[in-house]
Amino acid sequence: MFARVIAALLLAFLVAFPVRAVLVTAGVAWLFKLAWLGLVTVGVLRPAWSPAIIVVATPLSPILPVAWPAIPASLVHLTIVSQALPFLARLVVGRRTLPRDPVTASWALVVLVAALTLASPYAAYLLAGGALEAWWLEAQVKAAAYAFESAPSLLLGGAVTCSVLLDGLLVAAMVRTLTSAERRRSILVAAAVGAGIVASVGIVQSQTLVGLRPLWQLFDPGIVRVNATYTDPNALAAYFALLVSVIAGLAGAAVGWRRAVWLAMVVLVLVALVMTAGRMGLLAAIAGLALLVVGALRRELDRVDALAVVRRYTRQMAAAAAVVLVLLILTAVVVGTTLDVRHGEQTSYARTWLYTFNLRQPPDNIAKGRLAIWSIVGRMIADHPISGVGPGQLFEQFPRYLTPDDRFSAGTSLTAHNTFLSMAAELGAAGLVAWVLLLFAVYRSAFDPGTLVARASSTWPSLGLATGLAAYGFTMITGDRTVLREDVAIFAAMGGLAAVSATGAWVSRARRVVAMTLLVVLAIRASTAVMASRRVEVMDVAVGVYGFERDHRGVEFRWTSGAAMVPVRPDARRVTIRIRKLAPITQRIRVQLDGRLVDDSVVSADGWRSLRYLVPPRSDRWQPHYVRIDVTPTWQPDRHGRALGVVLGELEVE
Repeated sequence: MFARVIAALLLAFLVAFPVRAVLVTAGVAWLFKLAWLGLVTVGVLRPAWSPAIIVVATPLSPILPVAWPAIPASLVHLTIVSQALPFLARLVVGRRTLPRDPVTASWALVVLVAALTLASPYAAYLLAGGALEAWWLEAQVKAAAYAFESAPSLLLGGAVTCSVLLDGLLVAAMVRTLTSAERRRSILVAAAVGAGIVASVGIVQSQTLVGLRPLWQLFDPGIVRVNATYTDPNALAAYFALLVSVIAGLAGAAVGWRRAVWLAMVVLVLVALVMTAGRMGLLAAIAGLALLVVGALRRELDRVDALAVVRRYTRQMAAAAAVVLVLLILTAVVVGTTLDVRHGEQTSYARTWLYTFNLRQPPDNIAKGRLAIWSIVGRMIADHPISGVGPGQLFEQFPRYLTPDDRFSAGTSLTAHNTFLSMAAELGAAGLVAWVLLLFAVYRSAFDPGTLVARASSTWPSLGLATGLAAYGFTMITGDRTVLREDVAIFAAMGGLAAVSATGAWVSRARRVVAMTLLVVLAIRASTAVMASRRVEVMDVAVGVYGFERDHRGVEFRWTSGAAMVPVRPDARRVTIRIRKLAPITQRIRVQLDGRLVDDSVVSADGWRSLRYLVPPRSDRWQPHYVRIDVTPTWQPDRHGRALGVVLGELEVE
């Protein structure tokens, strides 16, 4: 019953806010809206197709909002939601039940930790005497606008990050519930085909240069770093690192021309992976393939292969490949160090590896500044070890921890470039523990002995999935695998597939550990909110107001949303509010003071207006007054979906 209530609340939230915002926003293309509704229809009529839709559509989607601005930035999220709505509806009416596997439970824990961390400051605000109406307005504004924000987001970091992690939970639950052990291979095939399409786009892109992201051309001007259908070459490399082992596993289980096709796809993906110049991605892919070979040999999968040449020579070929790999690395070390190849001298993918193995340069140059980034993020963690800085706030807080001795210029905003540091910095110790529990559940499920049976060719796809997930885990050391939606969705989908066949006593024990961890997190977050409430200044909190922006003269200003609430000192006797209507439409502006309507006017002309009101005394002399400004209709000048009211100027109090 509890699960059905949660599903109903989540379903209502998704429909009321992101879905409604996207469908009613005029700047969103009608063709996209129709296509999205078509995906929802597929989810209703063919729920078993949802996992395949997710693993194919997710990697193909990230670049589309960049290429076609009429598509919301959270396209991956909306694709997942299109399949989640029918799934949640079936949970609510009892036609489906939530899976009780540790992977889904661990994803739920991660999401709850993030949500509680996000809610903690708001709870502190309410405990400090803040207005419930003001909190609700703030929640509505962020819930309706986050679907138009890309990640990481400076404007709505917390809401965006929580929704990214929610994507992981939804995907894991859908894949685990809608996929049987017999259908798991078909989902892996769909994911592999999607990887082949993405790789093909990347290879074509390397020749045409169409769709290359300018940022990576700036950072690495000497080479072409393909991003294919992604927006980040490093994220693309991590995706390829995961899928190349999956494809190799499918090749191991196939025979005849099908094996040849899968092996050709392995080569295709590896070529595209090299073209991303994602160094950790390629190293992780090699490690994943090595684990695949070692795992296959340990289980004697080569001994039962249909081809005699595989049965006879696989072990010798594996040993030879290992020797060649070691010789290549030694050659790169000798040549790169002798020639002293540096990052600025990259003119080919080979020179990328020569500078990587150049031992004459500082380690942080090899790591492209990551060691310095980790040091800065470490300061952040030291300041907020328990509660973290908040979900999605690392990117915004990063400049505040810079010192003159750091290699980055003032005002630089960066992510942690390490998934574990990112979780610890944003969600505190609880977030890091939750993430580690999730990884344990995923890898314990993936490497379950009951699934990886010896001397059975059917083991190949499962082993490919397990080693692909291991490769993806390696990329978390130097990459942010919880920032981009596509990263989270693919990892959650593959983890959900791994959980399909998880069995044993450890499953129930893992769920109990997750439940106990949740109780501890609830206690910590509640005490944190109580302590933080003592430091909250309610007078400093205005809601329904967007962040500060600058006009062409450098003057700061803020837009209100359709409804905004601004606090006024408890001892105020007169208040003057300056507002300006900039929208090219006639708007109705209603002003309430402590819930009483004090102004209701229709404004068509541009210009500043000063609104002056007498403030009646109130019995509670510690409780602030609140001015509420409602503007209808709101203005949406661009595709970002922000509902703009009026420009808010200074508040003068007598």
